Amino acid sequence: MKIAIFTISLGKYDMFFDGLYYSSMANFLPEHEKDFFVFSDKKVSKEENVNIFHQEKMGWPHDTMMRFHLLNKISDQIKEYDYVFFFNINMLVKKRIGDEILPGEENDWLVGAEHPLFFDKPLNQMSFDRNPNCSCYVPIDEGTMYYQGCFNGGRVDEFLHMSKVLANNLDEDKENNIIPLWHDESQLNWYYKDKNPLRLPYTYIYPEALKMPGKPIMLQRDKNKHGGHAFLRS
Repeated sequence: MKIAIFTISLGKYDMFFDGLYYSSMANFLPEHEKDFFVFSDKKVSKEENVNIFHQEKMGWPHDTMMRFHLLNKISDQIKEYDYVFFFNINMLVKKRIGDEILPGEENDWLVGAEHPLFFDKPLNQMSFDRNPNCSCYVPIDEGTMYYQGCFNGGRVDEFLHMSKVLANNLDEDKENNIIPLWHDESQLNWYYKDKNPLRLPYTYIYPEALKMPGKPIMLQRDKNKHGGHAFLRS
């Protein structure tokens, strides 16, 4: 089976790439062939299975919000793979992750991880975009789980279809001078609310900056230990 890993490394975020790459090679679906597709303004790696696509910084929040547009640019290359996964660049894979992470038909071929700040909250406290003028508007009584945008994936055909839909949504919002509440994450949750994605517990995206029950399977590295958001985005 062939796995595509998609990530974005712009500006100072390149400091995180080696951690993501080497931990993923060792622990993420280790029995399968993996290739990396990286949009970056630097040569972040010389490894043979790392494909780098030059991308200048677009500014905040576009560096993250335009991820679906970037993936769509390389859809022809991605179509050769079985599954594709998006990782935030500051993720580390701490423990072995096998085929249990691969969504099936019962999951609409999609996978996501519950947001560590909202997994135990009632529906009306989850952080969906409640702006009725936004393309990813979610009414207060809809949705079942709020997923964090730092890790998600699925079978290639279904994930690429989602990517095209959400890029079109963002283009519509831009024409209307609207920015979704949590950018690409808001779009992801709008799409997932009508699907049944394989739901991973927050230990798969455990935030290093928070002390929560359980041990991390994957770790979101604390950006404050590396200069903080303002420094990394500058």
